[in-house]
Amino acid sequence: MILRGDALLIDQKIALRLTKFISLGILFVELVLFTPLSDPVNSPKLIILLLVSFWVIAYSISIGLQVWLKVAKSPFFILNVIFIFIFFFLSVLSQDKFNAFLGEYLRKDGFTTYFSFVIITLILYTIFRPEYLNHFFNMFFLLSIIFGSYAILQSLGKDFINWANPYNQIIVTVGNPNFSSAIMALLGILIFGYFIHNLNLNRLKSIFSITLVSILFYCILMSNSRQGLIILFFGLSLVTNLVLLRKGTYLRRLFSALIFIVGLLSVIGMLNYGPLAKYIYKDSISVRGYYWRAALEMFYRNPVQGVGIDSYGDFFRQYREVGYPIKYGFNITSTNAHNVFLQMLSTGGIFLFLSYISIILYVFVVSLKYLNVTSNQNNILFKTIFVAWIAYLAQSVISIDMIAVALWNWVFMGILMGVIRSSKKDFQVEIDSKRIKKNNPTEIIVKQRVIGLILILGVSIPLISYLKGENQVYMSRVFFNPSSSSTCVEYKKYAEKAFDNKFVDSFDKLNIATGLLDCGYKNEGSQRLEILASKYPNVSEVQLAKAHFLEKENKISDAATVREKIINLDPYNANNMLQLAFYYQYLGDKNRMLELKSRILKFAAETPEGERASKELQ
Repeated sequence: MILRGDALLIDQKIALRLTKFISLGILFVELVLFTPLSDPVNSPKLIILLLVSFWVIAYSISIGLQVWLKVAKSPFFILNVIFIFIFFFLSVLSQDKFNAFLGEYLRKDGFTTYFSFVIITLILYTIFRPEYLNHFFNMFFLLSIIFGSYAILQSLGKDFINWANPYNQIIVTVGNPNFSSAIMALLGILIFGYFIHNLNLNRLKSIFSITLVSILFYCILMSNSRQGLIILFFGLSLVTNLVLLRKGTYLRRLFSALIFIVGLLSVIGMLNYGPLAKYIYKDSISVRGYYWRAALEMFYRNPVQGVGIDSYGDFFRQYREVGYPIKYGFNITSTNAHNVFLQMLSTGGIFLFLSYISIILYVFVVSLKYLNVTSNQNNILFKTIFVAWIAYLAQSVISIDMIAVALWNWVFMGILMGVIRSSKKDFQVEIDSKRIKKNNPTEIIVKQRVIGLILILGVSIPLISYLKGENQVYMSRVFFNPSSSSTCVEYKKYAEKAFDNKFVDSFDKLNIATGLLDCGYKNEGSQRLEILASKYPNVSEVQLAKAHFLEKENKISDAATVREKIINLDPYNANNMLQLAFYYQYLGDKNRMLELKSRILKFAAETPEGERASKELQ
């Protein structure tokens, strides 16, 4: 038996097998942690995501080229290919290739991540059928149980991992309470839909489902993350509206109006206005206005290709408004726009943004048309997936495309489009003896395993090097103790290996260089600092580190030259200007000193830096 859709033939056993594998892979991506790494959360998730995508690619190669020639005609396929091609092209053009391909420090949102996302969504689009929805909902159910249980343990202080965590303790396996609450909210929406789905089918499952939704709600409350609560309320309301209330009735219209009003008040409240402000407003939400305006400024100055894929953090200081450093500190920065759409726009430019928006709009329009087409029981699950996807998009306006969160966007799109594709009139199950002979399932599985092993062996060398680099950075931190000469020797051993590793990012390498200096290895540290300063001339953090080193070496004139450059990279850093003014005071250049004093007092007179400038620069 084979599946025919859009003249596409894939054996049903193969499709089901691949569906189960992807659902299991998603579960592992969400749960995996590996503490002996520099980034114990995102790095292992990236590794598992890549392995899953390459194993899936092996399946796609095994089923034959003509399958993909058929599916390649669809708009959804074309839009995804355009998006990932633009992403790759911009990654090649980006100044920081590491960020572009592997992602920013503690983010991992580069080309490799999005390539894996696109592979997974296209495979799901190709193979998915309505009857497979239960397999994914079983995975959602299991993940909800694990997340809920772990979150409760964390709330009780019984976490089995000793995290260095500056946030609320409810971080589950994603490292941040906002991310954890967002994922638990999405799971809560999905399980609520599963509860409705099973009301007349399996009462026991319904009881378990509504109990699980209650547990997830409690865990989100304990995380103290407003966005999780808002997403959960929005999603549950929308599922109720779409699934339980009949179309066109007065009650549904009234409920829709209520959702809109409460949603609008929630958005206004997040901005510290309206009656809900005292319940919803958090400074971490309002600060996003600074991130968004900086992102827009990056786009205005670099409209075609942005500032470089996942390089927002390298340019934030240059484009931030003066109010941000005045309010939060001159050395506080951000590495992400905290808005997926603006992150795309600022780091990838207009074409990447438009290609991403085109995929979103296409899926939205096609799904909306399909919502009222079917009346079978699976339609409840489809509507639930659709609502969860909309909820993800809503939270992506104020959040980061962290792997464990952003993955859901592409999974949901693949499922939605797969169900829609399989519902077309020309999609049918039939017997085709000639085709079966050509595409024997056993033969495909054998081919897939061989090709999969070849692909994974091909990427194993860079992946092993990447993991080695992450572990070397971790070990260097373990031994970092400038007051102990014996531990400094061990630190130097791991630090030098990590610095020479091509798969260690610039942030870790900068910490290694300054760490070597702190441990007394002046030659080794200064050489590496100079390498970074030459490679990243537009990254203010690197140039600041160089200025500090030159100052300690009493090379004041050279330090002044570096700090002058920093003014262009960080125009509202009064701390840098103050130090530079002191340099010129020491060097006897009173005119330049007074120029800098005047500049500081124009925007930072009420800050400690402004007060020092007023008193000490005479």
